[in-house]
Amino acid sequence: MLVFTPCLIPLFKVMKKKSCLIIFYLQIVAAAAQPSTEIWSINDDSQLSINGKSNVNVFECSYDQDFHKSRISVEDSSGVILFRQNLILFEVESFDCNHSRMTSDLRKTLKESSYPFLKMNLIKLDKTQEKCALELLLTIAGIKKPKHIALNSCNITENQINFKGEYKMNLSEFGLVPPMALWGMVKVNDEITIDFSFYLENK
Repeated sequence: MLVFTPCLIPLFKVMKKKSCLIIFYLQIVAAAAQPSTEIWSINDDSQLSINGKSNVNVFECSYDQDFHKSRISVEDSSGVILFRQNLILFEVESFDCNHSRMTSDLRKTLKESSYPFLKMNLIKLDKTQEKCALELLLTIAGIKKPKHIALNSCNITENQINFKGEYKMNLSEFGLVPPMALWGMVKVNDEITIDFSFYLENK
């Protein structure tokens, strides 16, 4: 049977107190090391367009709605920005090609009647490399595709995140058929480019 002598009891009390202080300190350090998550908004200076060309001309279809309703949950962790509440919806009917026939063809091509939104889930922004990279999940006409995009530029401050880039893709990736006109004499190429510039603000 183990018996503590009276002279050892104060020593154990001191050790117990010190242990509690050490655990409390480690909990504070661990909490401080956890990356903070904040809600950011997408500034209306943000832009997105779908660009392409046919055998006779080029076209640009810009998204002409405000972005102010979109909110993004942002977590900054060791040079990588993680996006949590990350869904951005783009109304297909809000793309304008500055040509009524082309605008109508784009909406039909994107199957607006069945899929009224083009969806973009931002996943992470990696600024640890020489060139920033963006990972996202793109959903068009109900088909989801993960994308990894080397950005043209990115600028990150305490209150603003700005990144610009472009992504070339084929409509056929999403089960879409490029539109034709004049009995097939005018045909849009399968390859299009999505140009984007996003400004996120911490308010």
